[in-house]
Amino acid sequence: MRRESRGAARLAALTAALALGLVLAASPRAAEAESVVPDSAAVASDGSAGAGAVTTAGFTVRHVPNPAYRPPTTMVAALGMALESRLRALDFSHFQIARRGGFTAGGRGPAGRADWDFAAGEETPGGDRLALAASGASDRGRSALRTGRIETRLGALDAELGDVNPVRFAERDASIPGLRGVSLRHAAPNDARWSIAAGGPTPFAGGAAPAVRLAGLGVSELRFDIATLAVTAVGFARAARPAPWGADSNGDTLAGRGGAVTFGWRVPFARGDLEGALGGQAHDLAGQGTIAVSQAVAWRLATPRLVLDVSDRRASRGFRRVAADRIAPEAGGETRWNVQSRFAAGRFEAHCAGVRREGGDPLLAARTVQLGASGGFGRSGWTGGAETAWEDRGAGAERRLTVQIGRFASLAPSFDVRLERSARDGSAARWATTGEVLAPLAGGARAALEPRLGWDAGGIDRGGMAARVTWPLAWATGRLTVSLAGDAARDAGFRARVSEAGIAFAWMPRPRDRANLEARRLDTSSLDLTASYDLELERFMLPSASRPDTGLVRVRVTRGGNGSGLADILVTLDGREFRFTDPDGAVAFDRVAPGIHIVSIDETSLPTNDQVVGVARVFVTVEPGRVVAPVGFTVARPERRSEF
Repeated sequence: MRRESRGAARLAALTAALALGLVLAASPRAAEAESVVPDSAAVASDGSAGAGAVTTAGFTVRHVPNPAYRPPTTMVAALGMALESRLRALDFSHFQIARRGGFTAGGRGPAGRADWDFAAGEETPGGDRLALAASGASDRGRSALRTGRIETRLGALDAELGDVNPVRFAERDASIPGLRGVSLRHAAPNDARWSIAAGGPTPFAGGAAPAVRLAGLGVSELRFDIATLAVTAVGFARAARPAPWGADSNGDTLAGRGGAVTFGWRVPFARGDLEGALGGQAHDLAGQGTIAVSQAVAWRLATPRLVLDVSDRRASRGFRRVAADRIAPEAGGETRWNVQSRFAAGRFEAHCAGVRREGGDPLLAARTVQLGASGGFGRSGWTGGAETAWEDRGAGAERRLTVQIGRFASLAPSFDVRLERSARDGSAARWATTGEVLAPLAGGARAALEPRLGWDAGGIDRGGMAARVTWPLAWATGRLTVSLAGDAARDAGFRARVSEAGIAFAWMPRPRDRANLEARRLDTSSLDLTASYDLELERFMLPSASRPDTGLVRVRVTRGGNGSGLADILVTLDGREFRFTDPDGAVAFDRVAPGIHIVSIDETSLPTNDQVVGVARVFVTVEPGRVVAPVGFTVARPERRSEF
C-alpha cells in the first residue's frame, strides 16, 4: 500500500509539474484562430474543476467544482486553529483574490488586474447576527474599495447599511437590487412583514452612478379572513442626464420625480393560489404630468404530480419600472406560463414553458415556447431527455432541438452525450455535439475526456478535446486537478492549438474549512491566478459584485419551514449552463445575454423524498444596465395527511 501511495504521489507531482509548465509557457495565439473564452458550465460526476471548453454551434461547456466532493479525511493541524467550532457563536469568513493578466516587460511588476472579496461575521444560536462584506480592485497600481455593507439581526429586526442586499417591499416577484443606502425589515408576531429602504444606486468602477434616488415602505402577509394582503409605496426622483448620442430618449432622460402605490392580494383558489396586484403611478419624467396604472393576475398550483404557474401583467402607456440604477418604461404586456408534470413515481417529468412580452424596451420583446421531458430508467443509472424551443426576440425566430443521454456510476466508467440542432430564419441549420467519458483510476483518481464537434451546412466547423485528471491527496486532505484543452477551427485551417491549461489544488485544513488555489492560462490572455479561503461552511453573504453586473443571475435554494440554504443542488440556465449550490444554497450565472431566460432546478439532485415547492422553472429577464433580481426555489418533503 505504501509503495502504491508513493507511486501515485510521484505521478501526481510529475503531472502537476508538467501542467504548471504548460500554464506558464502557453502563449496567446489569437491571430491563428478565433478566440474562445469559456463562460458557462457543465457537470461532471466527480465535479472537479476542469479545462475550458470550445464554443460549438450551440453552446459552451465549462466544468465547475462540485461542492459535494469530499476528499479522504485526514486530521491535519493547520495554522494552529481548533478542530472544533465554538459553541457560543458561529464565526464565519470568506476571502478571495483573483489576478488576471501578466507582468510588465522584464517582470518588474504586475500589469494585470486584481479583484478581491471579503465577508466575515458572527451568529449566535438564537439567530442574532453581525456581518461585514466588502469588495475592491487594484488596477495598474491603483487600489479602490468598490462596495461595502454592514448588516445585523436583532430578534425580529434586520438592518443593513451600505450596498444592501436586494430590497423586497411586498410584491412576490418584485425587488430592487443595487441600492446603496439603508434597509430595515421587521417580522411582526402576526406574520406581517414590514420593509423600509432608502438610497441611491451603487456606483460602478469607471463611470458615474445614475442620479436616481428612491425611498419605499411596504408591508406584506397581512391576514384578512382567508386572504393575504400587501401594500407598497415608493417615492422616486431623478436628476437630468444627457441621452446617449443617437439614442431615442422617449423623454426618459428628463429630470423629474414621482410616486407609486401598489396593492396586492392572494386567496386560495382551485387547490392553488390566485394572486393579483393593482398599481398606480404619478410622475413628470416625460416633461409633463403623467398618471399610469398597471395590473397583474397569476394562478399558481403545486401538487406532487403537477405544477402550474400562469401569470399576466399589463401596464398603461407612461408606466415606469423603478429600480436603484434606472427608471425605464415598463412593458405594455407580458404573459407567462409554466407547466410541469411528474409521473412514474417521480422518475420522469415533462414541462412546457412560454412567454410573450411586448412594449417597453425593444431588446426585451420576446415570444418563447419550450417543450421537453427527461427522466431516469429505474436503478440502471441511465438517464435521458429531449427538449425543443422556439424563440423570437426581434432578430428572427430560432428553433432549437436538444437530445441528451448518459449513464453514470460512481465506481465504473460513465458517459454522457448531448446533441443540439439550432436554426434561425434565413440561415442554415447548425449542429453541435459534446460528450464526456469518465473513468475511475487507482488510488481514487479519476480521468475524463470531453470531445466536442460542431458543424453547419458547409461541413465541420470546429472541434476540440479536453482532458482532466483528478487525484485525491489524503496526506493533505485535498485534491489536485490538472486540465488541458485544445481545439481546431475551420476559419484557421483546422490548425490545432492549446486553448487552455490549468492546475487547481483544493485543500481542507480543517473539517469545516476549505481553501482553493488555481492557476490557469488561456490562449487569449495572460496567466490567471485565483486563491480563496472559507472559514466554516456557513457563509451568510454572497460576494459583493465589483460593479453592477447586468448579466449576473443569482439563485438560492432553501428548505421549506426554516428557510435554511440547501447545498449541492443542481441549477440550470436555459438547459445549457449548470451550477451546484454552495453551502448557503446560493449559485450564480455570469455573463448572461440580455433577454428572457429560464432558470430551473434539477430535481434528480434533490435529497431523497424531497420535492420542489411550487414551480421548478422560473423566467428571468436580463436587461442591459439593470441588475437582475435574485431567483428563489423552496424544497420540502410532501405532507402526508390522513382523514378519520
